[in-house]
Amino acid sequence: VMFQTLSEEAKERYLAQKAKQWEWKFVKNHMDSIEGIATYPMISLLIFFVFFSLLFWWVFTAGKDYIKEVSELPLEKDNQPKEKTL
Repeated sequence: VMFQTLSEEAKERYLAQKAKQWEWKFVKNHMDSIEGIATYPMISLLIFFVFFSLLFWWVFTAGKDYIKEVSELPLEKDNQPKEKTL
């Protein structure tokens, strides 16, 4: 009865919401059936943490001379591409 009083747009939103809920239940039930599925997010988190920890360490241990040299590379005349003439 309530569904009949809704506008067409509201009906579409309601049906889309129900479809998403059904899809989520399907995916969740499928994921629960996989043995050891909980280890994959932990491995992803570990890889993420290790990568950014190493990057953080490299940034703070890089020598100032190296950082200055690399930052000036785009400005050096020797590294500019040679212009081609037609």
